[in-house]
Amino acid sequence: MLTTKRFIKEVQNLGFEVAEYMNVILIRLKSREVALIGKLQIFCVNTEYPSFNNLPEELKEKLYNLIDEYTRTPIEDREEEQKYYLEHKWLDDNLYNVWNCLNLRVETNGYSIGSPLNSEEFKTQFTQAEIDEIKEKLNTNLEDFEQVPIEDRK
Repeated sequence: MLTTKRFIKEVQNLGFEVAEYMNVILIRLKSREVALIGKLQIFCVNTEYPSFNNLPEELKEKLYNLIDEYTRTPIEDREEEQKYYLEHKWLDDNLYNVWNCLNLRVETNGYSIGSPLNSEEFKTQFTQAEIDEIKEKLNTNLEDFEQVPIEDRK
C-alpha cells in the first residue's frame, strides 16, 4: 500500500515532475504528460501518452509498478492520519523557553511535558486514536491540553 505522499516522493525520485490537483495526480517528464492518476477511485489511471510509451523500458517498468501499487491502494489508506501535538494550555511555550508538549518516553511508556521534537526516544505527535487511548489508559480528559495539528504549530 502506498500513501499519496509516499507515492509522489517515489515518483519524483525516479526523476518525474508531479502536480497534485484536487482529484488527480499528473506525472510529467520535461513538461510532457506521462500519466494521470485518479485520487478518488481505485484502478483509475491513464498512461495513453506518447511520453509514457517513449520512456526507457526500465524506467517505464518502475513507474508502472509504482502506479499499479498506488491505484490498488484503497482510497481510505492513501492519506496519512492527521497527527497532533498535545500542548499544555497554561504553560507558555515562549516564556522563559519552557516547552509545553506532552511527551511519551518510548522506552518506559512514561509521560512528561517537554520539547515538541518527535524522535525515536520521545513521541510527541499523536493520532486521534492514540489520544483517545491516552485518555482511557490514564483515566483523564486531557482538559489542560490543546490538540494542535502538527502543521499548525508555531
